[in-house]
Amino acid sequence: MFVGDRLVGGIARRTYDIAQARLDPPLITPESGSYVVPLRITMSSQDMDDVRYTLDGSEPSLNSSKFKGPVVLLQEGDVVLKARSFPTTSSTNRRPSETVFAEYILSYTAGDTTNDESSHRHPVTVLNVTNVEFDEVEERMAGETAEKAVAMSRATDQVRREVEEDNASLRKQLSEGKREHKGLLAQLDAIRKELGIAAARKSLLQSNIATQDEATTRTKATLQRLHEEQLELKQQLFSSTVEVGEAERLLRQSSAERVALHNQLATLRKGLEEAYIENKKELARVEPDLEDTVAECSGVLAEQRHELWLLKETISSLHRSLEAPSRTASEFMPQGKAVNLSTVEVSIPIPRGKLRMITGTSGTGLHALRTTHKVQAQIVQDDGELCVRVCGHANGVHHLIEQIGKLLNE
Repeated sequence: MFVGDRLVGGIARRTYDIAQARLDPPLITPESGSYVVPLRITMSSQDMDDVRYTLDGSEPSLNSSKFKGPVVLLQEGDVVLKARSFPTTSSTNRRPSETVFAEYILSYTAGDTTNDESSHRHPVTVLNVTNVEFDEVEERMAGETAEKAVAMSRATDQVRREVEEDNASLRKQLSEGKREHKGLLAQLDAIRKELGIAAARKSLLQSNIATQDEATTRTKATLQRLHEEQLELKQQLFSSTVEVGEAERLLRQSSAERVALHNQLATLRKGLEEAYIENKKELARVEPDLEDTVAECSGVLAEQRHELWLLKETISSLHRSLEAPSRTASEFMPQGKAVNLSTVEVSIPIPRGKLRMITGTSGTGLHALRTTHKVQAQIVQDDGELCVRVCGHANGVHHLIEQIGKLLNE
């Protein structure tokens, strides 16, 4: 057998372990089986080696009993005999043999099958005798065997009765067992049905799991995409943070500049207000009626701008009528009976400082009055005094005068 290599002085050496051959195991006679006591056992070795044996089932060793002659078993019971050959001085170069064994069931009468365990508890009586001594022992044991046979017969009858009673009980238990077996078969059928249902549910669950796996895969892909988008957003957020920081710096800078400009503007406004108050006082001292005159002029200008716009619209209408095909005078005549309406022309003086109440802040107040009452009205100056000249049908003129009176009295 190869053990290993080693390198000694640059030379490789290989070590081998040569296994020794074993001795042949001894031959035990008779073989395992049931026998009547006394039983004679012999053991032989091919090479006349040292045979050691045990009767308690333990492994034989050099300290075990040595076989010198036939072994006689005198007591009933179960015996396990193990034997093994060991090398002598002439065969020291060989290893001990394998262990062989034989099992014996010993009784006092042939065919004894009693289950009385008390008979197996007696110690095994062993005699190492020669062939002549065995015959004498056999004759002596014959008388004892006869007496024990009678006792064993009685014990056998008792055991037989007990066995019959046990058989009857067992048959009853067997009948009950059959009924239980039928019930168990019914339960087994129910369990099989449940297993079939469970298998169907398992298949459905596996299908659902496969669907969930696909959904999980899609979800993972979505999460990966969202993660990438999150990284991009983080980069954009970082860039935005930098830009916000720069914007905040510019905002702080512009805020400081705005505060400075605000202070300058406040100082300038304060100076302008003071100058305006001084100029207003000086103006009131020099020309007390100038403010009313400016208001009147503004109203007159607004009214004249509106009159100019009306004149432009009238000219545009005339141009369009001239460009249209010529019509006879009868086409312009109203159909049906003609109605004669009397016209009235009235001038309403405007007290100093009240013109803005009629024209309004935007200068279109008088135009709204004309449109509402369907009359003509314009601001004129008569003998150095501002007036509202109204011309139209009596009803419209009357209502317009009432409206102007309300505006002047507010």
